Amino acid sequence: MSMTDTDTSAATFYSASPANTWTGNIAAGSDSYGMWFDLQDSVRGVASKYYPFISPSTASIQSFSGNVFYNKGIDGLRFYLNRWYPSTAAKLTDVKSFRNWRDGIYFQSTGSVTVDGGSFADN
Repeated sequence: MSMTDTDTSAATFYSASPANTWTGNIAAGSDSYGMWFDLQDSVRGVASKYYPFISPSTASIQSFSGNVFYNKGIDGLRFYLNRWYPSTAAKLTDVKSFRNWRDGIYFQSTGSVTVDGGSFADN
């Protein structure tokens, strides 16, 4: 058994899939991440036998608005590991991300995503 990135770095909100409604969440003051979407090519663990054809890396967000991330040790909002190309265009609305050590929002190899409104400072 080996330790993965998720075992060594905590997130206030952690999800293996963005396919949900994310509204009005506040993540403040922690050592690592505010919200972390761990986007794998397939569902992992026990759930993989129930959802063999679902790919979190292509899942679409139902709604993402009014979320706040500040004073994080690394990133405010993180879409990471492989890539995120949602099957329908995603819009992140009125995100506020400030005073994070590294990035306000961190995307790795992402497409069909827009950020509409919000504010970013001191990241």
